Amino acid sequence: MKCLYHNTFISHLVQPFSNLSYLTSVSFSLILTGWCVPRCRVGFSGRYCDDCIRYPGCLHGTCQQPWQCNCQEGWGGLFCNQDLNYCTHHKPCLNGATCTNTGQGSYTCSCPPGHTGANCEIQVNECSGNPCRNGGSCIDNDNGYKCTCPPGFYGNNCELSANTCADGPCFNGGRCVDNPEGGYFCQCLMGYAGFTCEKKIDHCSSNPCLSGRLLCMTVFNLLSFYIYSFLISCPKSLLLYYSLCLTLLNVNAEGLIRLRVI
Repeated sequence: MKCLYHNTFISHLVQPFSNLSYLTSVSFSLILTGWCVPRCRVGFSGRYCDDCIRYPGCLHGTCQQPWQCNCQEGWGGLFCNQDLNYCTHHKPCLNGATCTNTGQGSYTCSCPPGHTGANCEIQVNECSGNPCRNGGSCIDNDNGYKCTCPPGFYGNNCELSANTCADGPCFNGGRCVDNPEGGYFCQCLMGYAGFTCEKKIDHCSSNPCLSGRLLCMTVFNLLSFYIYSFLISCPKSLLLYYSLCLTLLNVNAEGLIRLRVI
């Protein structure tokens, strides 16, 4: 019989005459004093002692038997305190990034173009690296960047030329070669660079001859002139340059000649 509470009516059968079984009556009593003190078995609680007690420290779990901690969906660990579905519960990735759960409350964000950071919270100016070639203008946008190409060029980075070798695009004696995939490229002579060999290279502009009586000259096609002067005016193994006899030290692969003033 369950414990009854204060002011509860109870009834029971009484038999005033033991030899007359058919004569029965119902007697009612009222509990006027006292109260119930819940004393459930260990591991249970509640008004009727039918609620199991979870494992101590269990956060996101339930029990069917005492001291259990059965984790709810998306939670794990001994105390069901590890968020296994962090992406859904917290949505940490920003700016349209893709979130991937890696377990035990961890995650990674795959950032779209133009963003970086642990949560893709930092916007990147992709034009800072000057990706547009051949004079193209770079426009930064949410999905990366876009190049606006000058006339005669096309491609994502304006790297392709719409011209052909028939247009004679190479300067300073450069040799034009048609590209089977479209456009062309120029093979420049020594001392010139650029897509159309339009840039002249001056290796002496950086003052490579830093010490001693050294004189730097970019010779390239003028080497024959120095040799001719040497044969006429200077002693053996010397070169003549503006009335100075110079000792030839070496000429490197880029055509840079090092001379010592005598």
